[in-house]
Amino acid sequence: MKMMMMMVVVVVVVMVAAAAAVVVVEMVVTTTMTTMMMIMMMMMMMMVMMVVMMMMEITQTLRNYL
Repeated sequence: MKMMMMMVVVVVVVMVAAAAAVVVVEMVVTTTMTTMMMIMMMMMMMMVMMVVMMMMEITQTLRNYL
């Protein structure tokens, strides 16, 4: 009887530990993914700004030529 109780306790502890590990891993993965998405968004914004600046420069030069 005592062995059965010990087995049940061990199984429950292992299950809880596995669930906690899964939650932690998921949290880390989600945080890393969000940070990556934020970095990608920042890069995209920088690229757009650069393109806009280039377009402004080209329009200025064209206006000067005209």
